[in-house]
Amino acid sequence: MVKKVVTKKRVMDVERRAFTGGLCLSFIFVVLILGGKIFGIFSSLLNILIDTYGELGLDVSYFGVVIGAVYGFITGFLLSGIHAKIYNKLPDKFK
Repeated sequence: MVKKVVTKKRVMDVERRAFTGGLCLSFIFVVLILGGKIFGIFSSLLNILIDTYGELGLDVSYFGVVIGAVYGFITGFLLSGIHAKIYNKLPDKFK
């Protein structure tokens, strides 16, 4: 007797993935900006952040930490959500 194997379709929860991505990138932005402000490290990464978000008010200061956390969350939320939606659209043979 042959048993038929049934596999479940792997689906990524878009809302959870987006929220987690937002929190992770927000934490990374906070660590980078605080490291630059307090210890003077991460200068090359901070230059990239300032070039990207500087016109929106991001700088290496304590207020910049708050701005960076918000922008990091928004960016991570959007990118992770888009990634999860694309992943769910892929056929099973590519997962």
